[in-house]
Amino acid sequence: TDAFVEAIDADRLQNIHGWETMDQMKNFFHHWLGLAPADAPPAFIMRGINALRADAYPSGYWRACLRCIHQHSTHSNTILANRTEKLAALRRSILVITASDDAICDPQKLRQLEGAFGSRYCTMREVSSGHTFGTGGATLFDIASDDMLQFLTDSMDTPAG
Repeated sequence: TDAFVEAIDADRLQNIHGWETMDQMKNFFHHWLGLAPADAPPAFIMRGINALRADAYPSGYWRACLRCIHQHSTHSNTILANRTEKLAALRRSILVITASDDAICDPQKLRQLEGAFGSRYCTMREVSSGHTFGTGGATLFDIASDDMLQFLTDSMDTPAG
């Protein structure tokens, strides 16, 4: 999303995967991944996750890692910028699942993939979810499972080519 790119460009990496404090971790899980506070693990589990991360990585590690990756990939913030021809050449059935409340992968921008792959080959499905979690703590894969099963069933019934 624009907000995700803006956080990276502004070097506010602690707001995304570069979290170190409990508040930053909660923001990452609740805002970016879409886990509602009511569905989150108990506080002692969240504190344990945060403590394990603090023990395993030195302060600033994840911010530095994300900053380095971003600095080396700014020539292409999107696969559509310089790979459209390669995507169109795939000529295979492709399922793109978008999540309506995804703060990391904007569902409207992902719709551009249908044009890149070609509408003949690309099936788009939008489900009600965050980047990883939906209501009741369900995962994106749980929520999208019927769409994935239908796509795979339809793909088995359709000859390639």
